[in-house]
Amino acid sequence: ELKNPQGFYSTLSIPVMVMIYNNESVPESSAPKTFKELTEARWKNKVTTGSPLASGTTFTTVAMLQDKYGWEYLQSLRKNELIAQGGNSSVISRVQNKERPVGVVLLENVLRFQDTDKRLKIVYPNDGVILQSNVVAITKKDGKREAAQKVVDWMYGKDGQEAMVHSYMYSPLLKYDPPKGAPKFDQLQTKNFAWTNEFIEKTVKSRTEIKEKFAEIMYQ
Repeated sequence: ELKNPQGFYSTLSIPVMVMIYNNESVPESSAPKTFKELTEARWKNKVTTGSPLASGTTFTTVAMLQDKYGWEYLQSLRKNELIAQGGNSSVISRVQNKERPVGVVLLENVLRFQDTDKRLKIVYPNDGVILQSNVVAITKKDGKREAAQKVVDWMYGKDGQEAMVHSYMYSPLLKYDPPKGAPKFDQLQTKNFAWTNEFIEKTVKSRTEIKEKFAEIMYQ
């Protein structure tokens, strides 16, 4: 499941898209539990994401949410005055300064603050986390490939995979522990947005259309 069927590439590490909130503005009892409920009126002027025009992981997230909930979902987020700008670091900043106390962000970005900013709380949405895939490949070209192969071998070896986990991403090799402060990977697999061949094919074909439609909804 973590390799291209034709062997073009394989997954090196697994980032995870989750929700976060600032508990100085949002008490735990009121925190959102699903991506879907971010369209509710009580979250108006409170939610931020990155932009799928600037962030690949945000693009994947938008594609997944649109596939599950339709464009009406994104239109409802716009009516709620969603701020969708920049990448994951920008989302963290807006949640920290309370411009928008709820955010959709990569788990690895917020785990880095677990010892320094206790206000940031993580939500693993009940309608599913969104798993991402960092991949690696060796390009096919003339010349020697030994150095490239050594790099890939190192990345999939103990030191390389522990470096991924130390960077707060999951290893695709399940013998490695989860990142510090994160649940075991099999817990996430029980509730995640499914990567199907149909979804992948549709998204690849319509990626430009998705970006254009998102921009039309959010920025015009």
